[in-house]
Amino acid sequence: MRTERSSRPFAAALLAALLPAALAAQEPAPVVTLEQAIERSLEADPAAVAASSVIASARADRLQARGAWLPTLSLGSNYSNSSNERFDQATGRLVSENYSAQLQSGLELFDGGRRIAEGRTARARERAATAGYREQRYLTALATTETFYGAAAAEELLAAARQRLERARQQMEFARTRLELGTATRSDVLRAELEAGNAELAVVEAESALRTSRLELGQRVGVAGEVRPAPAALPESAPELPPADSLSARAERVAPAAEAARATYAERRAARFSSVSAYAPTLRATGGYDWTSFDFPPEERSWSLRLQASLPVLNGFQREAAVARARRPARGPRRPP
Repeated sequence: MRTERSSRPFAAALLAALLPAALAAQEPAPVVTLEQAIERSLEADPAAVAASSVIASARADRLQARGAWLPTLSLGSNYSNSSNERFDQATGRLVSENYSAQLQSGLELFDGGRRIAEGRTARARERAATAGYREQRYLTALATTETFYGAAAAEELLAAARQRLERARQQMEFARTRLELGTATRSDVLRAELEAGNAELAVVEAESALRTSRLELGQRVGVAGEVRPAPAALPESAPELPPADSLSARAERVAPAAEAARATYAERRAARFSSVSAYAPTLRATGGYDWTSFDFPPEERSWSLRLQASLPVLNGFQREAAVARARRPARGPRRPP
């Protein structure tokens, strides 16, 4: 009695664990159309999501390139206090507190064309990222379409395999009947049985292929399980295609890969110009307004204006390395003479 009572909780727990799985296995697979499958796959494909993040990064770079033309502006304040008084040289007084506020602004007047090159680079990078995103969406849609039609064709192949099995069984029964009547030999019956066995194996393989294709379709659309294509999903005829000459010309003009290649080439040219601009001098204007006092609020005011020119002479070959990286060939380096 103790053994039966102790085994009841274990059996109940095991039944509670297996019941949801059994109910989930009995649930029918969801049905999707081709348009629904493509829409869901674009939302679930990690490559498409990663391509969209590249566009966001390229747009941020372009925004930063635009902001380089704007002046900088900063506002700061400071308060200090100490237990010991100190001598202030400006007023000749012993003070312990100090209040100050600053307003600083700066503007790059000349940079050798670096900001122009950076703006072109950012625009070209955004175009390349947009083209890459479009290409990835097309690839995702193409893969989903192939998987969708593969699942629909698997259903048709399973139906054909079952019809083959039915005909093989009928032929096997007919061969056995003819053997009893003496109009067939034993070899005819064996061949009919072999055909029936091959038909049964074809049905098993078709069922396995159907389940695999449905699982793959579920993976494409982001569903953990099988997904069935909508009925009558296979088209009656292939779509009409334009002539090969016009199709190739259009692909060279508007294909995402071609657009990305042209944008990447423009980016490389702008990056090369930006690396050369490091040899040019820079000119920057800065100004500020200060409020200082030993009492709050500070009332003593002062302003400053500075015009700074800079020409780097030697910086550890950083400019030379940047130019060499920007001028690296698309193909392998040439052989030395």
